[in-house]
Amino acid sequence: MNRSRGLVACLALAALVGAAFVVPSAGAVDPGRRAAAKTRAEARKVSLGSGVSFTTVTKSAIPLRYYVISLAPQKAGTVDVAMAGNVFGSYAKLSSIAGNRNALAGINGDFSDNGMPVHPFAEDGNLISGGLNKGASFSVARDKADAYLDNLNISATGLNTRTSNSFDVDEWNSGQPTGAEVSAFTPTGGSRQKAPGSGVCAAKLVADGPYRFGGGNVGLVRDYTVDKNVCGSPPPVAGGLLLTAKRDTSAANNVIEPMRVASTVRLTWRVADWRKTMDVIGGAPLLVQNGRKVADDGCDWYFCDRNPRSGVGIKADGTVLLIAVDGRSSSSKGVTPEGFAQIFLDLNARYAVNLDGGGGATMWVRGRGVVNRPSDGGERPLTNAILVLPGSDASEPNPARVAHSLVSDRRAAAAEHAAMTDPASTGGLLDALGG
Repeated sequence: MNRSRGLVACLALAALVGAAFVVPSAGAVDPGRRAAAKTRAEARKVSLGSGVSFTTVTKSAIPLRYYVISLAPQKAGTVDVAMAGNVFGSYAKLSSIAGNRNALAGINGDFSDNGMPVHPFAEDGNLISGGLNKGASFSVARDKADAYLDNLNISATGLNTRTSNSFDVDEWNSGQPTGAEVSAFTPTGGSRQKAPGSGVCAAKLVADGPYRFGGGNVGLVRDYTVDKNVCGSPPPVAGGLLLTAKRDTSAANNVIEPMRVASTVRLTWRVADWRKTMDVIGGAPLLVQNGRKVADDGCDWYFCDRNPRSGVGIKADGTVLLIAVDGRSSSSKGVTPEGFAQIFLDLNARYAVNLDGGGGATMWVRGRGVVNRPSDGGERPLTNAILVLPGSDASEPNPARVAHSLVSDRRAAAAEHAAMTDPASTGGLLDALGG
């Protein structure tokens, strides 16, 4: 099991209500003048069309600079998510990911660990990962009637239609089966999430028909035909997916072994009661929940220091906010998690979550390129991103793979190292979770 699993209890830092965000000020300054200086901001807003706007905000007295992409609900623009490549371990620059999707704008996505998303991720109906660790999830309904964000995660279940036996899929490209767990593996896992080589019972399933929404338009459902069923060494995952369980466990005996070749297994994934959800991306910690600040600066890890950050939020009317904050420079010091939450609250966000930050915090706008100033000095290659498309997402419901400009193995390794040593990126998050 990946090392980041089992740290979910430490996400309590995201569930506490913090105190007011205070930025130290040098010298003796009248409190009234100091408060006015902190709130004084210069904002430049431009329309990108399709109900999308881009705003640059500068607060010279702090100093602080951040960038906001706002997408109004029910407008032509569409929120989308995208992986860098077709398998875990793929890295690409945001400019490449966004440009190849003909996006209007975009922001970096989730934290990554060894080229895998740390939190739940689904794209165009395909469940990519149940998440190496649990956090918050964000999604916009396919019909754009609803936007969702909360401390919730993807759950996957199965049904053996021959026996009417239902079961949980405990891991999805997110770890080996332990105890009486059932773990799923797909070709997307690549070399980073490989099925066990032996000691398991495994059923290879091949898709039989398209995805469809479940009852009440909640959940994505797909039927699969059992192609092989073996105990010992599982068959290759190519061309299908594998459901696996350790031999001589209740999961192997009651779930995997009864799956007869040529019979049908129905798999469903969902996030709570979210309707028409086809894309999901995760992050941590939750910053704003139900209009209240829940980020806490009380932690003593460097992750909670002032750093460059990126995040996504939603307003009560369904407006989506993507924000990137510059940091680690004389012109912008960055923000703490609580300070980041306050930025979202100032923009009337009802919910907000922190995404990958530090040198990975990147925002791109068509015709302008990378609009923020990444602290790495340039774009850090990413594993996934949140995009704003000018119209509908043509790749739904049948995903169309896009050939992004992937970076070399050397640059991918450098990106992995940078993320694991960055206090506001994956390394800092895992250290904070580990306490």
